[in-house]
Order: sequence, then structure tokens, then C-alpha cells
Amino acid sequence: MARLIFVNFDPAARPFAETIAPFDAEFGFFLPENCTLADKTVLDLNCNWKFVVENLMDVYHIGTVHGRSFGAHYKGDREGYKFKLLPRGGYSFFFEAAPVTTDGKSHFGKMPWLDRPDTLACLGFLAPNLNFSGRCDAIRHWLTWPISPEEASSSPIRSLPRTCRSVPTSRTGCATMSTPSTSRSMRIAPWSNRCRTESAPANLCPAR
Repeated sequence: MARLIFVNFDPAARPFAETIAPFDAEFGFFLPENCTLADKTVLDLNCNWKFVVENLMDVYHIGTVHGRSFGAHYKGDREGYKFKLLPRGGYSFFFEAAPVTTDGKSHFGKMPWLDRPDTLACLGFLAPNLNFSGRCDAIRHWLTWPISPEEASSSPIRSLPRTCRSVPTSRTGCATMSTPSTSRSMRIAPWSNRCRTESAPANLCPAR
């Protein structure tokens, strides 16, 4: 998982290469080293941080809670979903779904190095607080931190291929692709106390 920074203050921690190896074996083909930051959203949440982590693992709610947006484009046999357990509480899950947009169509195009179907979709978790999701056109890392027993902060970080930086992006496309910085997303997450977008390169996601 290149271009990510992991920190461990335990001098006795096992080598990082051993820790990340199972996760990288599942999702390394997305080549994050070939991607660039699109946007980072910070959610201040009125709930325990474990609720956030577990919610991001649950694929079954998406077709209902998000059924009027990207959840309407999930495909495959929902009764036959199979999760792969990874060491130390991690997991990976591959299924079929359209890009995470309201109309199910990518506004940026498929990652040029992927040799997988356009319906590629996956979820992953690296304990204790890193959730991952991937589509054919983008990847997202969700970092969740406890603030107190009843408060948490979660940051979805979206990355796109570097080539997207030279692709003109319509304002409509950017707004549709936005992570929970839109009013629609705020209604989807009523337990969110505050939501703010910290970064979005102007040439990739122009301001509305």
C-alpha cells in the first residue's frame, strides 16, 4: 500500500512488512502509488468509533439506506456474499457494483492499469481503524479515531489515478462524486455533528 504512512510507537512491534502483507496481497493491484489525492472529508460523529468501523464493514445496509443513490447499483448474489478473513481481525470482500455515483457511471474513467471488469468492487479492513473500499475508477481509505466514548472522527480519503489531474471535470460530476460533504450525505448520516472537506485540488474538483 504505497504512498500511505503508518505509525506505531511500540518499539517491540513486529515488522511492518509482515503486518501489511496480507492486506497488500488483496488490494495492492489498485496501485495506490499511481494515484493522487482527490479529496479528504472529516466527519465529527456523535457515536463510539467502533460503530463507524463496523458500519463501513456492513455491505447489506447499502441497498436500503443508500438505495436512492449509489446503493441502487449493487449487483451480484447478495445471498452468496463471501468474506475472506485476514490475520488480526482484518478482512477482504469482493463483489460487483457500479462506481460510487448517483447514476452509477464514472465521471473520471477506469483506472488505466486495471485488467478487471468495470463492475469491480471491494471492501477491506486493517485493524484497528483503517477501512478500505475500491471501485474500477477510485479508491477510498477511511481513518476513524476515538475522541471520547461517545464521539469519533472519521476521514474518508478518496484517491484517483494521477492521469485524472489532466482530465476536465464538470461541476456536476464533482458534486455527484463528493463524499459526505454534500447535504444529501448529511441526511444519510444523521449522527454526524459536523462535516467538512479539508482538501480537494482545484483542477480535479472545482468548487461549485
